[in-house]
Order: sequence, then C-alpha cells, then structure tokens
Amino acid sequence: MAFLPHARFDNTLGLLQGILFDLGFSSLKQTAQELRMDLTEKLYESFAENGPALIIQDEAHLLHPDLLEEYRLIGNLETGAGRAAQVLLLSQPDILETLKKPYFESFKQRITVCPTLVPLGKYEAADYLIHHARLAKKMPSYFTESALEKLVSFSCGIPRILNQVGELSHQQVSQSGQNKLDLEHVQIAIELLKRPWLQVRENKEFDLLQNIDRVQGPEVRLLNHGELGWTA
Repeated sequence: MAFLPHARFDNTLGLLQGILFDLGFSSLKQTAQELRMDLTEKLYESFAENGPALIIQDEAHLLHPDLLEEYRLIGNLETGAGRAAQVLLLSQPDILETLKKPYFESFKQRITVCPTLVPLGKYEAADYLIHHARLAKKMPSYFTESALEKLVSFSCGIPRILNQVGELSHQQVSQSGQNKLDLEHVQIAIELLKRPWLQVRENKEFDLLQNIDRVQGPEVRLLNHGELGWTA
C-alpha cells in the first residue's frame, strides 16, 4: 500500500517517484516515461504475489490535471485476474467542479464509488468523544453534561474540530489538577481556538470565523433519559 499525504508534486515525474517510494520500490530511472514503465512492471509483479496494490492520495483536489490523468492511467493497468492497482483519492468537494470539465470524461467513467462524508450528527459526535475518552482510560463520567453539549455544539459535527477543542479542553483539566472535564474547561478551550482568528478579523484581512460564530446557536440536549447509555 502507498499513502501520499499531500499533493505537492511539481510534475508527473515527482508523483511517480513518490508512488514508487511509498510502495517500497526503488528505481534509477530519470524520465517520467521510464518511471511509468518501471512502476507498471513492478505493479504487475506485485499483483502476481500479493494481489492489487492500494494507492491512497490525500488532498487530491490540489492535483494538477496532468497528475489526475496519471492516476487514471494507473487505474487502467489490468491483468488477466484483475486490476494491478486500486486508487483511492481523498479530496475536498472542490474536485467535483474540476471533474465536470470535458477533459475528465474518461477519468469519470473509471470512478467506481464516490461517497461524500458529512458532519457527524449530535449523537455520533458525542459518541466519538466518549469513545476517545475510553481509549484514554477515562470513564464516561469524565465529561459533565454541559461540557459534552458545548463540545458538540461548537464543533458542528466536524471531527477535526472535535479533536482540537477536545484536546485543548483536556489540557485545561490536566493543568487544573482536576479529574473531570466541565463546561469551564471547554469555554477556555474555545477561546484559545478563537483567539488567532479574532486577531485576523480585527485586521479586516479576511473572515474565517463562520463555524466559530455558530457556537452562539442553541445548545443540544444529549443525555436526557439516558439516550447515550450512561449518565454524566
């Protein structure tokens, strides 16, 4: 398996070198065409021993059209028993606009599945936090009800924001010497997250506070009647 966590490739040569390296293959070839042939040969050999290789490309919406075309060519590599490689592109929704261009008609025809991730619902977001608390050997009662509600409301169900505000809240608990995460810890964490963007707003350069402003919206009630299976 190869995982490419970024799309910062200057050209096809750089992309092919990155794929070969992450798959654990070495190559002394110097041109894109030579590397393409080398990669094809190695993928066929690998398929015969281990089955199809998996290539995961993150930030695919930032790839130049020529690099997306390179992935189409890799996806075309067939053996008598199946494809030599499966390509998984992780992207922001922006890529859908790119793929509407006529140039990508052949590319779209080769897309097998195109799922869309949506923000977590309020109960999913709460379960997400509880799950991570359990992994950290914290009991479910680690969160007060009001703290859990604020964490969920502020994050708008976006896992990355849940991670950020949850981690900062936990740091506040550790610094205070307490063993329970309450609303005050979350409010301090939110202010820490908002602070640099508030400075940007004051400079009137641009506004990045759309999600953060939504924290002023109505709170959700999560734990009534034991809906999550435990009581804070």
